[in-house]
Amino acid sequence: MAKAKAKAAGKSKSPPLRVCRINYYRLHGDDFFEWLMREVQATFADGKDLDRKWDALSPLQQGVYTWWYFYTEVQNGGLAQYFYNQEDGFLPALAKLLKASDNAPLAEMLTPAAKIYRKHKAKFAVENPFGEDGLFASMTELAALDRPLCRQLNKTSKSLEKWLRANFDQLAVGDDGEPLDPKFSGRLETQHPNGKVHERATINRGAFNGPYHRFFDDGQLEFSCFYKAGEVSTDYWPSGQPKFKEMKRGKLTVKEWYHESGNIQKRYVTDKTGFAIEPIQVWYDNGQLAEEIHKKQGDKVGPWLKYFDDGSPRLEAVYEKGELLVVKNAWNDQRQQTVKDGTGTYYDDGIDFDPSWKLFHAGSWSHSQELVDGARHGVETTWHDGVLWRTCPFVNGKPHGESTLYYDNGRVRTKTWFENGKEVKKQEFPKFDNPRPVVLIQAEANAELFRAWKHPLLDVYPQVKNLADVQKRLPMPEFLTKVFEKNKAGSVTNNYEDWSTFEDGVAYMVWVNEKGAVDSIDFSGASMYSGCTIETYPPFLQKLKFEPGRIGKRKVRCRVLVRVEHTFVEETKS
Repeated sequence: MAKAKAKAAGKSKSPPLRVCRINYYRLHGDDFFEWLMREVQATFADGKDLDRKWDALSPLQQGVYTWWYFYTEVQNGGLAQYFYNQEDGFLPALAKLLKASDNAPLAEMLTPAAKIYRKHKAKFAVENPFGEDGLFASMTELAALDRPLCRQLNKTSKSLEKWLRANFDQLAVGDDGEPLDPKFSGRLETQHPNGKVHERATINRGAFNGPYHRFFDDGQLEFSCFYKAGEVSTDYWPSGQPKFKEMKRGKLTVKEWYHESGNIQKRYVTDKTGFAIEPIQVWYDNGQLAEEIHKKQGDKVGPWLKYFDDGSPRLEAVYEKGELLVVKNAWNDQRQQTVKDGTGTYYDDGIDFDPSWKLFHAGSWSHSQELVDGARHGVETTWHDGVLWRTCPFVNGKPHGESTLYYDNGRVRTKTWFENGKEVKKQEFPKFDNPRPVVLIQAEANAELFRAWKHPLLDVYPQVKNLADVQKRLPMPEFLTKVFEKNKAGSVTNNYEDWSTFEDGVAYMVWVNEKGAVDSIDFSGASMYSGCTIETYPPFLQKLKFEPGRIGKRKVRCRVLVRVEHTFVEETKS
């Protein structure tokens, strides 16, 4: 959005927007307001900024468009950030909308904020507003208004959405040209241009309720989920089959998770204390018990058993006092026995089926431990997110000998010597021999992120094809050079700036189209030093080329998390 040059909103003969009926009922909160902003933008400016078309919008369209930017900018960086990016030309339209929707308290705060901005307007003409002595830090008058204003933001957002839905006919009509009823109940479908169904949903008194399906133009299913009272429910499979139920059994609470087939997957039984009082059990879809673990007052105690899907044993272990794990027999994924009668090598993948609040917890740590008679005896190897973190020798269950801790670049970080569990000596090592500052691009798209975003899962996730070419063009920010020089001079005064651990970056949500090209970039967040580079990188990220994501054989438009990291690496001889 360009900085405002517009006049205050006046009367207009602007026609109502035509918007997707399903989106009206499906989207809420921030998603609802962003959708409306983009509909206004797409209708009146072909997706570009609205400076020249501003007077063609109705006052309500102007206000809705302005609200999204005001709400997100102020939440992210306060009034100083809003005025730096948008100036004050759009505020009259926002004030009219807030007053019309009975949100006068927030509307009244806009006037003193605008006066302060105009008083200091000349100071806003800077390229870099960040830093301890930068514009944002010096705008203390505006910062004093941020807290009371932010207290009103969420309350106003909810009130404004409710008012807009009740007065939606003043803003937009459905894609069928008819007014939208906020209390509508029934089934809705939208079609592709070829007449095939695009989306299908059931609405109950204005809220999604039940299965929702979205299809490609050839009829192939793109995405499905289950809604309950207007929200995507993680307690149901897209078919409507429950994923999770919580029920009472006398004075006990029984929590059960289910496979999509309807077969039970996990059971967790607690008393009024919330602690499990029965063995926690997990099953395969075929009904075979997969895992059983015992707990007492929240502590793991007693047998821990795992099985393969045919019922053959996978793990036979026991937790003794103090949650000390004693492995008796264990088998790997290839069903080869790796621990027999307490002796061998046990691998822990970090996946825990124990938590009562979710089906399982996938930890970032994994371990491989040599055992003798069930006790740690030999080398324990630990990985963090798949990267070697530590090797430590044990004798009769206690650290004994030379333990090595590693940096994420594979070099030794520390060596520690133990005798019967007691540390007797420690030596530290540098991460680099000849470090140099670098700017790196990291692009990530996977099932875990897509689940968090509530996006359709893909069969193939997008991969960058020209990462190295784009990365080598990135400019070196001044702050990274300064951090480098301070480390060389030995004048670093805090651990954050130590080049052995320094990682500071900026993140973007990047949309990749069916051809693998970037067609949209939205700023997501920045670390302490990297705020000054937010506007630097989008032109470079626009040049990224991807192998597009796929559902089946179909290429699809999807989102990728892209981080630009400012860090240090070892200088290599070319």
